[in-house]
Amino acid sequence: MASSRKPAHKADPAAPDLRDPTATLTDKVAQALQAGAAFVVSGAGQHGPRAVAVALSGGRDSVALLHATRAALAATRVGEAGPAPLLALHVHHGLQAQADEWDRFCAGLCQDWRVEYRAARVTVVPAHGEGLEAAARRVRYQALTELCEQHNVGWLLFGHHLDDQVETVLMRLFRGSGVHGLAGMPALRRLAERRDIALLRPWLEIERRDIETYCDAHGLRWIDDPSNDDTRFARNALRQQLPGLLAAFPALRANVAQAAAHLAEAAHALDALAARHLATLAHPGRDAATLAELD
Repeated sequence: MASSRKPAHKADPAAPDLRDPTATLTDKVAQALQAGAAFVVSGAGQHGPRAVAVALSGGRDSVALLHATRAALAATRVGEAGPAPLLALHVHHGLQAQADEWDRFCAGLCQDWRVEYRAARVTVVPAHGEGLEAAARRVRYQALTELCEQHNVGWLLFGHHLDDQVETVLMRLFRGSGVHGLAGMPALRRLAERRDIALLRPWLEIERRDIETYCDAHGLRWIDDPSNDDTRFARNALRQQLPGLLAAFPALRANVAQAAAHLAEAAHALDALAARHLATLAHPGRDAATLAELD
């Protein structure tokens, strides 16, 4: 079912009130796009201007992100050209009875906001030893990568926030992850290997409650996924324990995020050190960065 908040007037995401403290979320999107502009260089301009896309599930966070991204693009240039085209990308997993309804909701929302909408239908089949959550995530990213390539997308934005980051780091800790895993989700990375598409997470420093405030301020509507309350899924089970942890450790969010940042720096240093050592194994006169010759 869709949860709706009725605005006093129709929200216009292209014209945010800069006096509104929720403009901070729009600013974060603009800053992420500026940071990502330098990341996407090769192939730019070959098929027209590179587009900005938002991964739109129909949930609160992705709806808020689409709203904020449209506002940010109206006032921001990505690279040297004018405002980049904006798309919303939706993946229909077919795992919930309401999946068709969610697709229609997202399509209708984009029609109201005059945002180009593209959807992909996928089939989720877990590999041997793979859980349903992991399989859905793998298939989702594959579908999003293909949509980005088809529509000349240079930047793909996700609505992950600070609470998501905390859950991710704790989940990986409980599963015994190493340095790279405990670094959490990066704010900027390549969407897929050898793809000139930047994955951006502009709200990793933003708490869930700030997004709720943003939605209230702009009268946004979204879809509630009932599976988010199913504690058979590990992340949901952890989420239900977080209020107690936060009561005992009020600085939990900030401290976990800080630890993840330290571990990300350590992971980067280890990667750089390993690359230098591997480069010495390359034959003289060959590209030292090419490790294929070690096969």
